[in-house]
Amino acid sequence: MKYYLVEPEVAGSYDDDSQVDRSVHPPIVSHLNFSFDDWLGDAIVQSFPVYVVTEQAQHEIRKAGLSGAVFDDMEVSLSGMFEQLHSDSNWLPRFVWLKPEGVADKDDFGTVQPTTLVLSERAVDLFTRLGFNHAEIEPYVP
Repeated sequence: MKYYLVEPEVAGSYDDDSQVDRSVHPPIVSHLNFSFDDWLGDAIVQSFPVYVVTEQAQHEIRKAGLSGAVFDDMEVSLSGMFEQLHSDSNWLPRFVWLKPEGVADKDDFGTVQPTTLVLSERAVDLFTRLGFNHAEIEPYVP
């Protein structure tokens, strides 16, 4: 199976309501409030060191039986920039926190270096079907 290094769209950041231990690198986020600055439509987005996916993507990942993906609840807020760009936020889908806990080059979701996302070809194909137009993707060679 082929694997890929993936850098999803940066659609915002975790805000002050998040609980983050910045004394270590990468920071450890224990509670996530993701503040969207914009959203270009991809089913997965990021803000170092966290990844979030649409609820539809979560459902499809589970349905496909992809390995290495753990999900957690999160809060979503909209930045002033988002509100300036979009007069209506009702079109924004629901998102969940994706925690890639698999092994790169073995599971469908994993990380290297220490937070670069590695996805299997099956995971890339799934995201491509759901919306994956703004991510940087390159082959992963262990």
